[in-house]
Amino acid sequence: MNPIWIGTVCFQILLSPKGPFTTSVTITWDSGNPDPVTHYIIQYRAKSPDSKYETVEDITTTRYSIGGLYPNTEYEIRVSAVNSIGQGPPSEPVETRTGQPSKFQVGAVSDTSIELTWEPAYEKEGIISYELRYKEGNFGTQGHFKPYFVYRN
Repeated sequence: MNPIWIGTVCFQILLSPKGPFTTSVTITWDSGNPDPVTHYIIQYRAKSPDSKYETVEDITTTRYSIGGLYPNTEYEIRVSAVNSIGQGPPSEPVETRTGQPSKFQVGAVSDTSIELTWEPAYEKEGIISYELRYKEGNFGTQGHFKPYFVYRN
């Protein structure tokens, strides 16, 4: 089984009374494998000497969001593919960090748009997009959040 390449790391930015912060990471990958893959296994951990991998099994897509992470914490993530023969080797670990973007500002606001600007919590190769979530309607309106992706140049 060929190794897996993790291609995208996205952050969900949450707005709170204390400011924006990230507590989830979305990854996408390509199995690079011509053989049929039945599912994937994701392992992630906070990057520290005594940290153990958390495992998420039976993932059937090549995109997954890991939630419930600690803000301002560096994480290591790896993915394995599973087929009829068994589990393949894990990908090379990808390192990422949850964090609080700095200089977060709300700019021009209209009935149909809002301008948001920020500086990344840190600079790291491999971060290519941020995921913002919004809900249409008036404050307090019931409904689901919709994702909006911002891609880095």
